[in-house]
Amino acid sequence: MAIPKVNEKLLEDLEVMGFPHARATRALYHSGNTTLEDAITWMIDHENDTDIDEFPLVDIDIDIDASPSFPITEEMRMKAYSLREQERKRKRNEETIMEREREKVISFM
Repeated sequence: MAIPKVNEKLLEDLEVMGFPHARATRALYHSGNTTLEDAITWMIDHENDTDIDEFPLVDIDIDIDASPSFPITEEMRMKAYSLREQERKRKRNEETIMEREREKVISFM
């Protein structure tokens, strides 16, 4: 989120009139950033808003270029398959060991 850009001259004029920077920025942003009259009218209409003295935040569009897709080779597929199989065997062995430990505990009771 970022503070929106507003007409600097209008912002300066509102601040000279005594309006806080955040309120003036918010009024200009929400009134279309067109005239002092529109901004002041917006402030009058929204003077009871709890967030009137907070800067308005707007989304930032960040242009992110996606990298080209990475080709998956047959060697990579085989390696992935091998790693999955190793993990399955490790899990089976771990489960077998845990089951034996449970049986030992039960037999001592």
